[in-house]
Amino acid sequence: MINIMVNEFRQLIADKRVLGLLLGGPVVLVLLFGWALKLTSPIAKIAVVNDVSSPVATAIAKGIKGETSKFAVTDVGTMKMARESIASGKVNGIVHITNTKINHGNLSGVQILINGTNPAEARTIQGNLIGAIDEATIPVVLNHSKLAFSFKPEVVRYAFNPKLSYSWYFLPGVLGILILQACLVIASMSLVREKEQGSWDQLLALPVSFFSILMGKMMTYLTLGIVDAVFITALSHFWFRMPVHSLPYAGLVFLFFITSSIFLGMLSSALAANQQQALLSAVFILVPSLLLSGFVFPIGSMPSVIQDISHLIPLTYFINGIRSTFIEQRGWGAISSDLFVLIAFSVLLGSVVFRLIRRRI
Repeated sequence: MINIMVNEFRQLIADKRVLGLLLGGPVVLVLLFGWALKLTSPIAKIAVVNDVSSPVATAIAKGIKGETSKFAVTDVGTMKMARESIASGKVNGIVHITNTKINHGNLSGVQILINGTNPAEARTIQGNLIGAIDEATIPVVLNHSKLAFSFKPEVVRYAFNPKLSYSWYFLPGVLGILILQACLVIASMSLVREKEQGSWDQLLALPVSFFSILMGKMMTYLTLGIVDAVFITALSHFWFRMPVHSLPYAGLVFLFFITSSIFLGMLSSALAANQQQALLSAVFILVPSLLLSGFVFPIGSMPSVIQDISHLIPLTYFINGIRSTFIEQRGWGAISSDLFVLIAFSVLLGSVVFRLIRRRI
């Protein structure tokens, strides 16, 4: 038994990829969860619309601006301009001051509108805003009234996600993870299996170009990826009532994300010597994509070094594009940059895969 254990340890140590996964993986995860990953962004961008001129209104604006560790505040002239800012993603919330009357110890006339796409972040922003306004207005109100005072906003609304549904926030990321996983496994495992079985020699003997063979395989995987995407999206929409808006733009994001995911799988297969190595390569791609793409943890809350790494992950741009179209109902202007990056990933990875596989076959 001891001899068998020694032999197993030798095999594990000899395989550098397995050893790296066993030893390096836990260290990286502990560092990420302990240092880099947070559920909410540190600073929220707030637009303040002040329709009245009074000491209380001034105190509200100063109170929010004074919380520099929590808010970056912009004064906006009209509510229309503020709504355009939250619709375009320039601000996370709006504070609209319509009047500053005190009724039964409560300050009325202050309305709060928050981007509800990320429910956890929306609740944090709401709590911080109410706390800042309450703290700033109490001294001013007590100078004019002897009534006990506590600030309660006249109304709090959530844009894009009125009920703060966590499923709406997570499902675009779930779509991306499932599509990425399917494309990685299909593309990487099938190509490696063909190399091990010697099927490539039979394909190369066919009277077609190497490019045609590779594109034929890629288009097969692309078709399967599209079918998978349509099925998962339909399930999310009809079962969890996830909104599906701007379908033409969202379709382009799906198409080029699937393409880049397939080329990632083909790249891992080109670098792998066997199916075990191909599977490990897929894990190395999936885990960083899951943690650093903004699926759960907002990218804005990460350190700058980790943010730079997240911008090298195709899933980052897919999630941002799908949330912008499906949840926030934005159009071409919101997803164009994400789409262009996914196209660039597809072209770059496709070129590398074509040259690498041709060299190794």
